[in-house]
Amino acid sequence: MAKPEWYGDAQKYWDNVTPTIDGMLGGLSVVDPVDVKGSLDFCREFFSASNQLYACDCGAGIGRVTKNFLLQVPFDKVDLVEQAAPFVERAKLDYLKDEIKANKIGEIYCQGLQDFIPEQGKYDLIWCQWVLGHLTDGNMMLA
Repeated sequence: MAKPEWYGDAQKYWDNVTPTIDGMLGGLSVVDPVDVKGSLDFCREFFSASNQLYACDCGAGIGRVTKNFLLQVPFDKVDLVEQAAPFVERAKLDYLKDEIKANKIGEIYCQGLQDFIPEQGKYDLIWCQWVLGHLTDGNMMLA
């Protein structure tokens, strides 16, 4: 499958998914608490609460991972990368509204991960959860 078709099909799919935790997790929102706990346990081995850290959440959806995990590590600020405009709007207007007001959210990039080029040295962690399988092999190698 050609790159434009690969990414176009993915864009169509995600643009039609309900911008909720259940929608992002394919109806399996029950895994959220277990997923968050496992991620917190893993990251807390590497990052202490006293650090001033900046993270990037790739394939961020409405910000589930940002809110329930990355800001709990705690990272001081998180940027989000998400290609589906309905998810970005839900994050900005509702799901991450309080975190945005508290200046915990930096940039929200509404673009595909295949087009995202992180600023060198900006992030202490770039978190790619359940999104890398949506990249072509070539784009994955560039990531």
